[in-house]
Amino acid sequence: MKFTLLIDNNYHPEKALLSEHGISIYFETDGYKWLFDTGNSSQFIDNANALGIDLSDVDFVLLSHVHKDHTGGLAAFLAINTKARVLLSAHIPGHRYFSLRHGDRRNITMDVSVLEKHSDRIQWIDKSAYISDHVTVIANIHNDFPTPKANSKLFIEKNGELVPDAFKHEIAIAVGTEGGLIVFSGCAHNGLLNTIRSSVEFTGIPQVKACIGGTHLPDKSDKMSYESEEDILAIARQVKDLYPEMTLFTGHCTGSNAQRILKSVLGDKMDVFYSGYTSEIK
Repeated sequence: MKFTLLIDNNYHPEKALLSEHGISIYFETDGYKWLFDTGNSSQFIDNANALGIDLSDVDFVLLSHVHKDHTGGLAAFLAINTKARVLLSAHIPGHRYFSLRHGDRRNITMDVSVLEKHSDRIQWIDKSAYISDHVTVIANIHNDFPTPKANSKLFIEKNGELVPDAFKHEIAIAVGTEGGLIVFSGCAHNGLLNTIRSSVEFTGIPQVKACIGGTHLPDKSDKMSYESEEDILAIARQVKDLYPEMTLFTGHCTGSNAQRILKSVLGDKMDVFYSGYTSEIK
């Protein structure tokens, strides 16, 4: 199966494609065309056009969670595509979502008016389910392993008060192939290992061929520190031990330090993507 990063934080090393803090992935399987997340703006559409990908022909849009950097381009997409069904978590409605990561209180909720305007095309997901013969949406992700420490800066507003976000509104996608399971994670706020394990348990496919998406392991700053080098090494070693055939394709919310540490353990089983990155998994 071939997938293409329509937009990511990282620039293409050769092509003049746009980049932003956001992610959008395009792939085809089961006779359908799929879009996983819509970036932070309409820029992923410009990149798709430059790459020769016709988004008006997409059949399904799957939104990993409610944050703007994964949903910001939805309105622009729906303006050029008149048929795609949009799937997202049933836990989203009725709440606002905030980040305190940089000290200020920032509203990072998606534009819900888009959902109201196109309500006939929205499908709310409240449990894991098959969408097509080999594509499943994974909801209610387990917490057997630690979740990212950077989640501590992310909140839901309930009854006028901010409470820690437990990320029940996050979903992942698992695609069964002859070679094994391919997992798409938006940010993996529930944890990379939890996301993969939940996908394996629901599908019953033990061999994982690839995981594609962010890991929510950002770099530390002067004011904030998250997973230690030992923590990230432990994650990498568990990935290698539990899923030795898996290649991790990551970028977006995976910081450069985490990339370096993951690479030191996973070697050629890890690659960093960017806007326009394309790979075929066999």
